[in-house]
Amino acid sequence: MQKTLLLLLFICSATIIKAQPKKLATQVAPAAECAFQKLFSIKNGLTITQVDKLIKASLPLTELSRSKKGFKPTYLTGDSIQMEYITYKADSITCFKGTNPRITLEFADGKLYKAYIASSFKTTETAVLSANYKYLRNLLKKSWKVEEARKISGANTEGAGYSYFSTTVKGNRKEFCSLQYIKETFAQTAEESYNLEIIWAKKVGTRLKTNVF
Repeated sequence: MQKTLLLLLFICSATIIKAQPKKLATQVAPAAECAFQKLFSIKNGLTITQVDKLIKASLPLTELSRSKKGFKPTYLTGDSIQMEYITYKADSITCFKGTNPRITLEFADGKLYKAYIASSFKTTETAVLSANYKYLRNLLKKSWKVEEARKISGANTEGAGYSYFSTTVKGNRKEFCSLQYIKETFAQTAEESYNLEIIWAKKVGTRLKTNVF
């Protein structure tokens, strides 16, 4: 069965986005508030125009940027895949703590296939980050059959998280979700910060390889 995607939400059937009163720093919204059924849902494959209309009508989001580029994977013959990225600032994201809540939607040839949701934490807020991370993980484990641990490393970054799938058969994985935290060190100042992130992707209906995540 195809999962529904709550727009920019906690794309994995666990969160909603809405304006709300502030809660204590260590509190996380109860599961009932995180259920995606609370708001309308959309499916992958919607056009940019359709998504724009839904956001303007229903969600308190501010568009920050919009960009395009061509992508020509080696397996593809013919024209490049036209990729478009739209980033929004959210007033608040239920079930996410931290600051600077933001959402990025990705489209391939004008069709929605991927979403990224994140918030930031100071080094003095690692306890809040850890509690939020564990809470979101418990929610995700209820919605996905397979959980796989993963490590993240790169230039000035390190972190860990979990990937979620509906099947253990790698060749049959059509949909993907990940929860992760990433520590970023700024080379010039040696300052550190953390991001808590959820990524969702479903490439079915696009020219991208559907089983590669």
